[in-house]
Amino acid sequence: MLKKIKEIAQGYYNLFTGNEEELMNNRLEICTVCEYNSTPNEITNVSYCKSCGCGLKAKAASPDSSCPKGYWNAHRSTDKSWYL
Repeated sequence: MLKKIKEIAQGYYNLFTGNEEELMNNRLEICTVCEYNSTPNEITNVSYCKSCGCGLKAKAASPDSSCPKGYWNAHRSTDKSWYL
């Protein structure tokens, strides 16, 4: 549970700072058409994954996160500045 919280905090940090934008956009392209997207065929500020319950934008912006259904994998981040 703590790992998931850290990943989502990292995602919100990246959303705020603009880090990992390319990674996020690539992942969100997949999420847009996924059957587990709460807002089918679009991504909004309130879109979430119906499989894990995470906000899609924050989850997609977290390199340490992976899709619970295996559609995209984690890319371990070396940037730990978001921990501050």
